[in-house]
Amino acid sequence: MAAFWRRDLSEHDDEYVWADGVHPKIRLGQAHSCFLVLLGGRLDGSKELIEIEEGLRECAESTGRLYSRVAPGVTA
Repeated sequence: MAAFWRRDLSEHDDEYVWADGVHPKIRLGQAHSCFLVLLGGRLDGSKELIEIEEGLRECAESTGRLYSRVAPGVTA
């Protein structure tokens, strides 16, 4: 898992990236907890998980943390 977090994303050929919140059927501690994910659509048509983090849905701070690791300077 540590290798996933340290991998170099600079050579990725993602054509588009989208963010989503995945809500498990179990509670993660807070009522609005979810897994925030960034997915990339590659030029060859495949999709790839870029980032995943536990956070709060509809929360700019949680989303900002997610973006900051992948694209420093991008804000929610």
